[in-house]
Amino acid sequence: MNSKTRTYLLALGCLVLGAMLYVCCRINILFVDWLHLNNALHVRLDDGNPFVYWVVYCLPDALWYMALLLVQHQILLRDSLVSRLCVWVAVLLPFGIEGLQACHWIGGTFDWYDILTYLLTLILFCLCVRKSFSSLAFK
Repeated sequence: MNSKTRTYLLALGCLVLGAMLYVCCRINILFVDWLHLNNALHVRLDDGNPFVYWVVYCLPDALWYMALLLVQHQILLRDSLVSRLCVWVAVLLPFGIEGLQACHWIGGTFDWYDILTYLLTLILFCLCVRKSFSSLAFK
């Protein structure tokens, strides 16, 4: 299996795991309610515990962000101005969304834990692909 395929499979795995955490551990998910599966899928966890809070509310976003970064990294390997622009938009997207939520310009709940989680995810991603990312992103 080549590295491109492994990257896409890892991104898909991040998406699926993030979606599973979201659907199984969060309440009032409209899609789950439509399917009448809320009681069948929902796992009740202690939201008062900071680690559990992070797993339920921040980790799914981190996994989705990592999947986005992995796919964007593959686009960056094409080495064009458009691909570099797409990568930078992807890198800044979750921070921008949180900022818009903080200003109440879009729906959602601003959370400093999300910002920290996105930052840690970005650092982890950059460390994992440091050599190829830095050599292409700043040409």
